[in-house]
Amino acid sequence: EQIFGAENAAQQMNPIYHQLLKQPKRTRNWGIPTDSRLLDEPLSLLDIVEIPPHFQGTKAFIESIGQQAPQFITSLTPENWEEILEADDRISQSSMLLGLGEGGIAQYTNYYPNDGYLRFWLGLTLQRQGKLQMAMEQFAQATNLGCNHVRVYWSLVQVAEELQDTFVMQQALENLELIAPNFKPAITMRSRLQKLIELESDCSNLNLSEINYLIFPDWQSSEDKLSLDLASVIQQLTQNNDRLITLLIDITDTTEEEANLFLSSVAMNLLMEEDLEISENLNFSFIDRLSATQWEILLPQVLARIQLEQEKLPELEAIESLPVISAGHPNYLLFPDWSMESDRLAEDLSQALKNLAQQEENEGACVLIDMTGMDSETIALLLSEIVMNLLLEEGIDVNDRFQLSLIHDLRPVQRQALMTQITIISL
Repeated sequence: EQIFGAENAAQQMNPIYHQLLKQPKRTRNWGIPTDSRLLDEPLSLLDIVEIPPHFQGTKAFIESIGQQAPQFITSLTPENWEEILEADDRISQSSMLLGLGEGGIAQYTNYYPNDGYLRFWLGLTLQRQGKLQMAMEQFAQATNLGCNHVRVYWSLVQVAEELQDTFVMQQALENLELIAPNFKPAITMRSRLQKLIELESDCSNLNLSEINYLIFPDWQSSEDKLSLDLASVIQQLTQNNDRLITLLIDITDTTEEEANLFLSSVAMNLLMEEDLEISENLNFSFIDRLSATQWEILLPQVLARIQLEQEKLPELEAIESLPVISAGHPNYLLFPDWSMESDRLAEDLSQALKNLAQQEENEGACVLIDMTGMDSETIALLLSEIVMNLLLEEGIDVNDRFQLSLIHDLRPVQRQALMTQITIISL
């Protein structure tokens, strides 16, 4: 005999529903027991604490949990600093259900995205879970949405310090000084910020040389394919080289130990299969999650980015301006005569790119254009026009065939090093 199931449940529930529907209709008010009067409702802190209109999401959330989590109401009262900090600490320890589950802080934040307190509380729970980048984003949004209490900025500063984001640290500390100039922890943090900035400006640990290349391996890709990529890079930089070169290797998504083991394996295979021993002139240097300031200091010292088949580029606009060469495909360097009349110059450049694009072996190649002495914006505009005309008139998609990039103001030693990697085309 079947006991459970939708049909059996419905047979038993339907009579109950019919009985309920026959009951007299009664008015129900939120938070007041049935058949009670408004005057009988017990007084709560929510009746005393005045919540501004732009924090209505906060009010709705607190009403939904009733008296089960009083720390959220305490977090709204600015009178007692120690009680507030204790309440915030309890909020940070919220259960997964209360923090990120259905009807929890995260869901109310999604429904009320412009509520600063909800974002602050969500940031506290994310911070405790170790999701620091997400927590920092929530704290920053909280301050922008009117939740500008001292402790919100302080939470933002602390997370930014853990992430070594000096830009966010500096901004948050400046705001803290405006609203609480005598806040002692911020004064101590300011000195730590200064030390971080000094460390950021020091690239000595990267063993930079006059010639520095940069690669971004995808450490989550196939080991065999990535090994081939790195072997090609090492071969390219080792052969025909008598100068000191530093290869900067991004190790995001892996550890320095694992990256070292991987490189050692690649080097051993090169020695056994190609009889190629890595030159003492080639240094390897690992970089990991650099700050914006560190990138700003490092990139001007990089000659070029070496493009890999298996690579994972960071979302960093500054990297797009780096010249790009390939380890597995041909590389070309065009030397236009910029003193030439503009129409003739455009025609020559267009013909050179067309010739390269029509050669089958150049698929995936890298083409560098020397723009020394010229304005990058003007050159970019000219190249865009040439590329568009080739697509419309010749049906040649240059961007699909190879990688175009600009290069300028090379030092003699850099130019000489680059010449060993590329084929020069004079116009």
